[in-house]
Amino acid sequence: MEDITDGAWGQLVSVTDVDSPHFPLIENRFTVGRAKDCDISLTSNKLVSGRHCHIERDAEGRVWLCDTSTNGTLLNTSEKITKGNRKELTHGDEFFVVYKKDEEDINVGYMYQNLEELQKEMDATQDYSLELEMEATLVDDSVNIAEEDDCSKTSKRSAENTSTCEPLTKRLKTDDGEQGPSSVPAEDGKGKITLENKDDVGKSSIKEKEDQGKTTPEVKDGQKETTSEDKKDCCNKPGMAATSGSCVDGPDEIEEALICTICQELLHDCISLQPCMHSFCAGCYSDWMEKSNECPTCRMKVERINKNHIVNNLMEAYLKENPNKKRDEEDLKELDAKNKISRDMLYPGSKHRMDSSDSSESDSSDSGSPPPDHVPFQFNAPPPLLGFGTPVFGTVRPARTLCRQCPDYNEVTIPCTDLAATTTGTTGILGAIGQFERPGPSGEQPDPDVKVMPTAPDYRCKQNQTHVLCQCCLQPMPDRRPQYLADPTTIPPQQCALCYRAYCHAYWGCKKVDCMGCIGKFRDIRFGKKCLSAIILENQFESQVLKNYLEKKNLSVKYVLDQCLAKVDTGVFSFRDPTTIQINGGTPICYACALRKFKDLAYQYRFSIPRNDLPAEVTSRPDCHWGKNCRTQRHNINHAQRFNHICDQIRLT
Repeated sequence: MEDITDGAWGQLVSVTDVDSPHFPLIENRFTVGRAKDCDISLTSNKLVSGRHCHIERDAEGRVWLCDTSTNGTLLNTSEKITKGNRKELTHGDEFFVVYKKDEEDINVGYMYQNLEELQKEMDATQDYSLELEMEATLVDDSVNIAEEDDCSKTSKRSAENTSTCEPLTKRLKTDDGEQGPSSVPAEDGKGKITLENKDDVGKSSIKEKEDQGKTTPEVKDGQKETTSEDKKDCCNKPGMAATSGSCVDGPDEIEEALICTICQELLHDCISLQPCMHSFCAGCYSDWMEKSNECPTCRMKVERINKNHIVNNLMEAYLKENPNKKRDEEDLKELDAKNKISRDMLYPGSKHRMDSSDSSESDSSDSGSPPPDHVPFQFNAPPPLLGFGTPVFGTVRPARTLCRQCPDYNEVTIPCTDLAATTTGTTGILGAIGQFERPGPSGEQPDPDVKVMPTAPDYRCKQNQTHVLCQCCLQPMPDRRPQYLADPTTIPPQQCALCYRAYCHAYWGCKKVDCMGCIGKFRDIRFGKKCLSAIILENQFESQVLKNYLEKKNLSVKYVLDQCLAKVDTGVFSFRDPTTIQINGGTPICYACALRKFKDLAYQYRFSIPRNDLPAEVTSRPDCHWGKNCRTQRHNINHAQRFNHICDQIRLT
């Protein structure tokens, strides 16, 4: 042992940093931690405690690993030692002070080695190596042999190479400890070369191989003898020594590449997995597929299964040249019976496409001609002109954008199916012009969920008019935003002042069915009673309290909005999120931004309601420590009912 271990009874070897030196254990207590006075100081690792753990040797010579950390210590990656507990260490045990399975770069682990046990292992290794150097003799059949013709030498070398390249999974041990299947060339008195086998290579049963391994080497019944003339013919054909079963019986490089890693046999009905592209037998992978959706080789998640036709064709050609390599018919039938990979798994979506094509064919055959109402869309391109951007240079001009105010626009009449928009008897009839009268405290004007269509300004688009898309109905409208900035009184707003998105309802009325007004002045936005379900802090209970109060007082949502905007103008109410512009009732704003700002005002309106006007079960609740900032109130209805959240936060930690 080295001098550094003199007087030491053990040592720690890092298993995560191979470049770090060994740490000798000299004292009976060895500490690992982040503190600077520890024997192993890990100052830069925040996952390690100040004194994470220590190794202690008692009076009897037993070694213990004691944990004093917050995160614990992992022993042999299988047992976690928590704070205040200890486990006995033996020679070769590994412990980790930091261990994360998917982040190996931050792991910190050590192996405990008892120097006495380590010395015994080193002595045993040295004795074994000396014994091999003195007694072992390298066996080589190519030494001290008589000269032969080139073909015989080639055949012998081929047989030896294939026997040594045999996969370990196919080699069997006999009772005497000798290797099972092997082929040894022998020459009889007639000048013919035969292959003496210890067992039948073509048998797949392990029991038969073990029984045959105990018998004396014999030539198989019906085995074809290869004459020297056949050897010459075999050697004259390129690649036959490696692939032909008549010259060599052992596995070759091609066979090893065609082995299924699950059954360790030649592939049958090969399938490949994506994206890793590993290949298996279809029957073998069907069994694995029921247990896991990961690749058996690389454990990558399987996204798709494909039939590997290239490997199947290669397999067919290989077995045609090597018929003795073919698997038993019983095994193939068993694999076919296990195969549960259907056509839908190999070709996802093919059935849907086939059904749709069949249905289209049947429809066309029944009708005989396309329906008269169906007219395919035709694009009439402008006449070609010589110049850049014309069809002469390989490009086509895009279709011209048309809006409702373009001269060439043809409006398509769509039957209205919106029941709310077709409601009669109120001033909110679809196409009506004007605004609702302001509802008073008596509640004469309810909150109808109907759409009010404004009158579009009298305007015709010019030849090179620029257009902008409405973010609600995705239909174009003339871009007149610069004119609105110059004189807001002549043109309706087309852009939200907060999010800067373009909307068309204030300009000429949005035709989207479920749109109740995508943009307008803040005071003119119609929220309706639908917004009251989660208007207060997204708390359903507090929102229901406000809704009940409005129904009791016969007040409308429009009245609440007007009262809140009036208090914003006087400075009593304010918005939670600061903005660069001052928001008031005349600010052009979209529905989404207006609803977000109205929620801020509705909370303050609910806060200003006198306690005498609220039920006793509402006012008798204690305040929540987190107040209006509580996140539990949004999803826990019991918590929202038990505590009052119309208050400020009183707890900071």
